[in-house]
Amino acid sequence: MPGMENKIVPFAVEAAWATGRWGTMRKFKDMYSGSILENFDVSLAMMFESMHEGRMSRTFADTVRSMRERVAASLTFPATASLSACHDSLLKAHVISDLEILASVKDPEGSEHDRALSLLNQRLEVLGAYVHDKQYLLGIRRATMQLMRQVDNYILYQ
Repeated sequence: MPGMENKIVPFAVEAAWATGRWGTMRKFKDMYSGSILENFDVSLAMMFESMHEGRMSRTFADTVRSMRERVAASLTFPATASLSACHDSLLKAHVISDLEILASVKDPEGSEHDRALSLLNQRLEVLGAYVHDKQYLLGIRRATMQLMRQVDNYILYQ
């Protein structure tokens, strides 16, 4: 029943990365049939997997580029007719940008890190009263920072 698996996998990978269960996340990501880029949460799982395995440079950059292209392609005139119509796409673009900000931090203890956190906090305020979006975004940030601490080299891509 591949159709049913593709409907469940995005929720399973999100639950796995939200709880730091990287092996479980990989198992569910591998169950997804079709292009991983078809689903945003499965694409995130692929990025987290590359970070977890320490092979961030090429895989991370390629996935970010592909995800950004996919989000941009979804921003058609009818899809952007109102804020509520394009809310999902804007949140995805926000997530991608936050991941890039975190990935660009080379020194986890220095002033660059502090500037990045300040910028991320300002970006979080832009979401206003969207509590669910804030929780989702903060979960992604937490997972990213957890994975970055596990990696010796903080330069994810150049």
